[in-house]
Amino acid sequence: MKRFFCLLLTGCLLLSGCSFVSLPPSETPTVEAPQEEPANPDALEFLHLSVGDSVLEESHGEQGYCRVVWDNLKLSDRDADKYPKLASTFQTLNTEAAKDGKALLFDLNSAREELLQWHDELSLDGEADIIPQRADNRAVSYLEAVYVYEGGAHPNYTYTGHTFDPNTGEEMKLEQVVTDPAVLPELLAGILHEKYQDVVFSDLSGTFSEYAPEDYSWTIDYQGITFWFSPYEIAAYAAGLLSAKVFFADSPELFPQELTQAPSAYALEILTDHEMEFFFDGKTTVHSGTMPDPYGSYEMLSVDVNGAHYVDEINYAYSFDKYLVCMGNDLYLYVTSYSDGDYNEFVALKLGDTISEIARLRHTQPDSEAVGDSAEDFVVYRPFLNDPNAISLSTTLQLLGTRQGVANYKVGGGGVPEMTDRALSLEGGNSVTSKLPLKVLLLPEEEETEIPSGTEFSPLRTDGKSYVEARLPDGKEVRLTVDTSGYPVKVGGIPEEECFENLLYAG
Repeated sequence: MKRFFCLLLTGCLLLSGCSFVSLPPSETPTVEAPQEEPANPDALEFLHLSVGDSVLEESHGEQGYCRVVWDNLKLSDRDADKYPKLASTFQTLNTEAAKDGKALLFDLNSAREELLQWHDELSLDGEADIIPQRADNRAVSYLEAVYVYEGGAHPNYTYTGHTFDPNTGEEMKLEQVVTDPAVLPELLAGILHEKYQDVVFSDLSGTFSEYAPEDYSWTIDYQGITFWFSPYEIAAYAAGLLSAKVFFADSPELFPQELTQAPSAYALEILTDHEMEFFFDGKTTVHSGTMPDPYGSYEMLSVDVNGAHYVDEINYAYSFDKYLVCMGNDLYLYVTSYSDGDYNEFVALKLGDTISEIARLRHTQPDSEAVGDSAEDFVVYRPFLNDPNAISLSTTLQLLGTRQGVANYKVGGGGVPEMTDRALSLEGGNSVTSKLPLKVLLLPEEEETEIPSGTEFSPLRTDGKSYVEARLPDGKEVRLTVDTSGYPVKVGGIPEEECFENLLYAG
């Protein structure tokens, strides 16, 4: 079950500060937990899927490099226990991708050696990105975008859809999703001609009539099935990636009912520089790409929705992860931008007749998970944010040192990300030692007491602005009053550097 690099090998051998974080009050009333209802085995349930990059690179100094990057797949521990066959399939795919990645790197180096007789400097690379579209107890579907540059006139691109049955771990066949594939040639030809009126096609109906079901590349989400066509497949290379979406609502007779059930709220990752279609009262087309910043060093996010245009001229970044969030008939775009140091941002836009920014969480990104014991197997997994009511975000805080504060969020009123945890959990980071006696509240009684100088404090939680909760060496937990509204941060009204030693700040 080779995932993608077998496609690349053939080509290579041929040589062709926490502002705007919505935080609840530090106190929440104690309420009795509601009685849980018996689980409905037929209910749709999100799976928690993560994607992480693996990188192999061989540098040749000033003469260039060869690099191979591919994505790995990972289920949460809970879902891996519940769907062991799917977890095993992902392990197999990851193992085979690693083998193919090493083989590809070898072939790229060989190709580069031959091509250097015509070049003073040359770099070759291959990359495979996984863009999830759906992950639940009915189906896990994603698009794999493969890019390889082997020294020719332009890179080669291949797009392949994969959809798995979570219970069996097996890749689903088109016939399991479309009840009558025989209608596809005429149906897809009509959609493509209408959508791409400037693209010159040959006889699409005739071309598709020669397709076997396994020849189509497709993914499913909660609104329909999308068929993907790589450059050269049905049009010229310059036409790029083409797609045709068949909506469940337009052709309900073509799809099994269990696959057409949609949750009340969902999200899916979108491709940079590609149109995504959504069905509400009519059809809404979302196009999200990037454009160079005024200085030419970074990119700016651009979004177009049915004629409305938006450019984020505030935030310059190297790359973006983008999710369309659907809440009934309301559509939002959640964007993570990746820039220098901790200048990442999580931005929410409301999409409609106009495009408006509704939230900007600075120094914030989805919480990632690092896996691996050595440099060779180390992978940082980023989550697929398919459930907009369960989004874990990590915010860089400059508070008693540089720390990461992690909390769960949901899509709140008007689409604004709303924190559902009482406080940000402080993960990692060092302990600090008091230089002078400090007045604190002893938890959970909230009795005021004084802690002597020389005491070690291990920060645990914070609201990012008014308090930090910490553990003492004897296991007791206390709350420190802080003020982050100015510089420096103050603890009980005293500058933090006068209160503590071991304040470690990055950068």
